[in-house]
Amino acid sequence: MNAKKAIVCGAPVVAALVLTVLVGARVYAQTSYPLMCRGGGTFELRVNTGFPAPTQAVLFVNFRGASAGAATRPPGPGECAWLDRGWRSGEPEILRWTGPLQGVALSFTRDGRLTSVGVPSTGASTADDADLRYLLNALRTGNTFQVQAQSVSLFGSRFLSITRVGP
Repeated sequence: MNAKKAIVCGAPVVAALVLTVLVGARVYAQTSYPLMCRGGGTFELRVNTGFPAPTQAVLFVNFRGASAGAATRPPGPGECAWLDRGWRSGEPEILRWTGPLQGVALSFTRDGRLTSVGVPSTGASTADDADLRYLLNALRTGNTFQVQAQSVSLFGSRFLSITRVGP
């Protein structure tokens, strides 16, 4: 009988602890912010394949932070800008996108410029395919693109992790 009482009395305590952890996690969760970028210019693209899984890739895009917010002045070639303000000293100038890269073909010139992007349309196209095509084509053609990003530190490096592609 006492054991049942202990379990019944313990349930509200466990529920309160779980609620505290969930609420606390939401408070500490990092927020993503809109970032507008323009391809071309001095963008540098690096592609790491096979990580975190054999069919996954990580794209790193180096850019220059714009001095004014995108709402004031659109970013120039090779620049990214927060919508509401200019770039602050010390903010990372590297975008990171992670997703599937199966069947994607990238062509580069000898000096490293991206010349063509091939993302196969297999009929089973995913949102990741569309996101990757959007990003890479904007980088190649010098078009403007928008992402949601958050600052992340990983293994001693800081970068802006893309959490959503598009406005």
